[in-house]
This record gives sequence, C-alpha cells and structure tokens, in this order.
Amino acid sequence: CCPFHNEKTPSFSVHPDKGFYHCFGCQAHGDIIDFVMKFDSLNFVEALKRIAQEEGFSLPEPKPENIAAFNQQQHLLKLMQAAADFFSAQLQRTANHAVREYLQQRGLQPETVQAFQLGYAPDSWDVLKNHLTQQGFSESDQLLTGMLIANEEKKRCYDRFRHRLMFPIADAQGQIVAFGGRSLDGSEPKYLNSPDSPLFHKGNMLYNLHRAGKDAHKTPYIVVEGYMDVISLAQAGFHTAVAPMGTALTDAQLQLVWRKCDTPILCFDGDKAGQRAALRGIERALPLLKAGKTLNFITLPAQEDPDSLIRKHGATAFARLRDNPQPLIDCLLEQFKPESTATPEKNAQSLSELTRRAQTIVDPDLRTFYQQTLRERFYAGMRNQRHDKRQGQKQPFQRGKDRRNTGVGFAQSATNTSYISRLAPPSLHSRESKNLLLAVINHPDLADDFLEPLGNITFPDAGLERLRLALLRTLSGDHAWTPESLVEQLRDELQPVLQSLQAGSEFHYCAYASLSADKDTVRQGWRIAWQQLTQHLHAIQDYGNNASVVMDMNRYLLREKESQMHHLAIDFSDS
Repeated sequence: CCPFHNEKTPSFSVHPDKGFYHCFGCQAHGDIIDFVMKFDSLNFVEALKRIAQEEGFSLPEPKPENIAAFNQQQHLLKLMQAAADFFSAQLQRTANHAVREYLQQRGLQPETVQAFQLGYAPDSWDVLKNHLTQQGFSESDQLLTGMLIANEEKKRCYDRFRHRLMFPIADAQGQIVAFGGRSLDGSEPKYLNSPDSPLFHKGNMLYNLHRAGKDAHKTPYIVVEGYMDVISLAQAGFHTAVAPMGTALTDAQLQLVWRKCDTPILCFDGDKAGQRAALRGIERALPLLKAGKTLNFITLPAQEDPDSLIRKHGATAFARLRDNPQPLIDCLLEQFKPESTATPEKNAQSLSELTRRAQTIVDPDLRTFYQQTLRERFYAGMRNQRHDKRQGQKQPFQRGKDRRNTGVGFAQSATNTSYISRLAPPSLHSRESKNLLLAVINHPDLADDFLEPLGNITFPDAGLERLRLALLRTLSGDHAWTPESLVEQLRDELQPVLQSLQAGSEFHYCAYASLSADKDTVRQGWRIAWQQLTQHLHAIQDYGNNASVVMDMNRYLLREKESQMHHLAIDFSDS
C-alpha cells in the first residue's frame, strides 16, 4: 500500500531497474532521494546523508574550491533567470508587429506562452547588457554564459540575441541554463542557440525534458526536431515531447530518454531529409540498444510538421500516429528493402548494408537476434514481391504490423498482410501461438524453460508478435513475476491482445496453458506445441503458395498433435 495516502488496495510500485517508484492512486512519483525526502520530511542534503548512513558510506566533505564553484554556478543561474524575466517582460510590452504576427500564425495561446516562458529580445546592441549590469551581473559573467559576444577589435561587448523570439532552455531540475532565439526578420541563422558554458552543454540536454519527464512513465517520450514542435504538441495535449537543439540526436540524449522510457518515439518529416534523419537516428541508436531498450518511429506526411498536422487535422491525427509507431527494425528494413526489379547485385548490396548495421549492436544476444530477423524478413520481402508480381499487384514492402488509413485526409504507408498468414489456415498457427503465450503468462516462474525457444520464433500475427517481444524483454530480468503482476506490467502496451488471450473466445483453451496446470504438464505440453508450430510455419515458408501442400501439412501436423497431446485434453473438433 502507498505510504503517502490511505488505501486498502495496494497501488504503490517500485521499479529497481529503472530507479523510480510510482503510486497509481495518488500519482506520487520519484527516485530514492525523493522518497526519503517525502517520507521523512527532509530536505535534499538531509535525505542524502540519511541514505549514505543507512548504506554504510560517508559523504565527502566539500572542498573550498568546490564551494566556490557551487557559489559561482548559483550566481550564473540567477543571471539566466534574470535574463529570462527580462525577455518575458519585453514580449508583454512590445508592440513589434513581427512578434505578434508570428505567435498568432503559430496559434500559440497566452497560457502556452506563459508556461514555456517565451520572450522577446529587442532589436538593440546593449539593452540586455545594461539591464543585467544594473542587476549586479558583470560583463565577464554575461560573457561566460554566452549572453554577450566580445568584439576584440572594438574592445567592447554586445548582446548575442537581437530581435528574436526567445525560448528559455532548462536543465533537468527546471533551472534556466541557456536560450534559443528565432529570427523574426529572415536573418540567418534562423535559430541561434547559446554556446556551451559552465551551465550548458548542448549535446547533453534536451529541450523540455524537465516537463516531459513528469509524464514519461505514462506515455512515451516523443523526440521531435525543434522548439516549436515541442510547444505545439504540448498545447495539443502531448506533454512528453522533447527536442535536441539544432543537432542530430547524441548518445547522451538517447540515454536521457531511456532512463524513464524503454521505447521513446522519434518523429520525422516524410520528405527525403526526414528519411535521412531517421537513418542517422537508427545508426546512432544501434550500438546502444539493449534488451528492453529500443526506439519507435513516426513518419509524418510530406510537407507536414507536428504543428501543421494538428492544425489541419486535429490532435487525433497525431494521436493515431503516436499510437501506431514503426519499430526500429521495420524502419531499418524500409531503408534497404529488396526490389523485385533490382539486379541480384543490388539486392545483395542492400542485404549487406542491413548486416553491416546489425553488426554495430554491442549487446551480443540482441545482435544475433537482429541479424537473424533482418535476413529472414529481407528474404520474406523478396518472396512477397515475387508473389505480388505474379498476381499482377504492386504492394509495398512488409513491415511486420498493419498500417491503417488515418482517416484525416492522408494515409500512412500501407503494408502487406503477413506472407505466412496469407497462405496458412489460421486454425493451427494462430490458435497455438496464443496458447503458447498464455502458458508463459500463466506460469512466469517457468520462464527459464520458455525464453530460449520463444526467442527463436516469429509469430505472423502482429499483435501476438508484439506480445512475444514484450514477454522476452520483461522476463529476461531477475524480477520474480506472478501472473497478475506480469499482466499488470504489460497491460498499458498490449491490453487488446491480453484481453483476447484471457477471454479465450478466439481459440480452444488447452490444459497446459491453464493456471491450474502442474509444472510437468506445462513443460511437456508447451514443448510439443512449440515444436509442432515451428514445423508448421517452416513448412509454409518452404512450400510458398502451394495451397494443397500447405493443407496436407496442416492435416498431418494436426493428426500428430492429436495423437501426442490427447491426454492434455486439446479439442481439435474445428480442424
């Protein structure tokens, strides 16, 4: 039960691997220091000392130089806050037509402007300099934070930001450490950022991370290109948007979003530049991937950004994209898909590019899975295209999950139905896939018996495949799961699939998958079912679209299953 509010039904959970606690009742959330501060009513330093004492280590005494550095940091933070207050006041006072027109054009509400502390830098060489000097901040302080630029020839300093819409940039604690400024008169650069300083390192921070992190345990981070994308999304209700500051996503920034979100979403434009940016993001992420840590992708329609999409089609249009992202491996395959009209050399080169990128994955197990899956999916795509060509149809390359028309005036890229699903009667492989997964969910204490074979099969059904991957990620850790806690862990991501499994309305419930089955029955039934299912799927792949051969194989495997598993009370009446 939660220690921070009265409740009878437990709703408080701790995630040691992610380093945070969360109460689903009162929404209390934080790390171990937050917990001790709140539980024992201590300040930060007191909580740190309490934890150090309980864990048996001593905190170092601050050195004089560290105290001086801390005091200087606090002084510079006050300078940046004073600059933010100045810019904000100038925005409220200015009658500049360009500023008002730009804010109106982007549809920003006054509450949004205030929440993000937007401001205006006047078209002057020294108005900010003079203001900060009057506040007690020296020119050297202003130079150190990048608010001033020094002209060595004229031996004087002038304001870095002039006639620009100002975006304060905060650190993870919400303290302003830098600024971004957008040009309002067409001058270059269009966006100008503060330089690196003792407070600010561009490649180690993300815009809006301090706000987005509060909701990252509920919905995934959405990494977009710029400040206005973040603000427009937040105004439309998407509060987990963050952005790098004019550069490609760095390793440090990826690690920032992975701290609170296992599968952040990268959002790119649908033009060629967006595709190149997506490929750069994939190549950056591949060496850093780990079990349970990956990326999803959203590709916007051509000529659209998040703001224009929402204004034209509403927030629901973007929500559909967010709720149906493209997994990293699908996006990678899309970049190097096979072509039915290409020469063998060209397709071999594409496969080589996929293999080369998979080899950059550092985690050995994940690298093996990627190499195997990419090769299988590449050849399956070639078979798809040959089959479609024979049918006189031109279909896009398979991505592993169905895409739907957004219903808002534009369509995402459609995908084929799975090659196997199209050829195989679903009575065996669909039903048994569900039985296998249900057995894993009902008996997570037997995960060691399930994980290796479960990792060596791919389910044709996109929903079941997502559940298979989620189970592999979740059960590969050291946590002792119960069926109830495992379902709760997976519920938000895979609720429709879980409901289908638990309802049991789409398939025959079998004894080895039931909650009441003993361990020997579960192990034996699961092993037999897995062997038969893999034989069935491999046979379909081997025989292509020869329907008669597939049906013969179905009948043979069903007879084998009936004879081997009759004692497990499997019902084959519909086969």
